[in-house]
Amino acid sequence: MEAGEGKERFLRQRQVLIFFVLLGIAQAASEPKHYSVAEETESGSFVANLLKDLGLEVNELAARGARVISKGKKTRLHFHRQTGDLLLNEKLDREELCGLAEPCVLPF
Repeated sequence: MEAGEGKERFLRQRQVLIFFVLLGIAQAASEPKHYSVAEETESGSFVANLLKDLGLEVNELAARGARVISKGKKTRLHFHRQTGDLLLNEKLDREELCGLAEPCVLPF
């Protein structure tokens, strides 16, 4: 009887361990990405390739409905679904966007 209880306890401990390992992996994979763009970078400039950064295929981006969502009416970034490229829609002016705030961070 004790051998059966020991095995059952071991299996429960293993399940808990696996749960926490999977939870840690899921949280690590869902971390937000941060990108930097120099002030006065021209419109149409390359920012990042989301396919490479997220480790996805083109068809996965389309299936997930990938898009850029911005606060306000201006869309400062353009996402090209066929290539995964994230591009600037317009030249960014730091003073206009952030004033004197340090650092100047725009959430998307």
